[in-house]
Amino acid sequence: MMTVSGYYASLVFGVIAGVVSLMWMLHIALYIFPSPPVTPFLNDLFTSLDQAFGLFGTSAFALFCFYMIMCVVKGNIKVGFRLLLFAVYPMKLNGTLMSSFLFNTGLIMLSSISVIQFCARAFDGYAAETSVSEIFGDELNHLRGLGELFANNVFLYVFFGFSLLSMFVLAHTEVQDAHKPKRAIESLYK
Repeated sequence: MMTVSGYYASLVFGVIAGVVSLMWMLHIALYIFPSPPVTPFLNDLFTSLDQAFGLFGTSAFALFCFYMIMCVVKGNIKVGFRLLLFAVYPMKLNGTLMSSFLFNTGLIMLSSISVIQFCARAFDGYAAETSVSEIFGDELNHLRGLGELFANNVFLYVFFGFSLLSMFVLAHTEVQDAHKPKRAIESLYK
């Protein structure tokens, strides 16, 4: 059962997550999609934080990258690995099999490579001339077959579309779940 301070903490972290999500969407729309970027936005923020104190920019960069990984974990737990209408390896509280746990861990680890590639592309102004920007920037554009997809930002458009779709779906399902009684409350009435 949550206390009042738990609800305040949820509110604070929810507002922070909303601001970070909005900043991600703005950065994608203003920096990644236009061929000459409108503004470097978060790249300039990280650079100016680095100029204030070196750890601030790196910490902000890590916060945005870690937030993206946490979104992958949330999506994996919420949606799971589904084939049409049924879940193959569901993640349930106090009901997850070890094989489901290991499969979902592998799925998250596989997704983390995509998150690294996305962050390297999104923050190539901040992380310029690093090994990550070289590997995930120049090398991917020269792959046979997939290089054209990376060069034309096809995966980024798909990502942006799924992000907007999941924002609306999660907002709807979280509101619906809020109206249902919680397990702790249900156990009190049994």
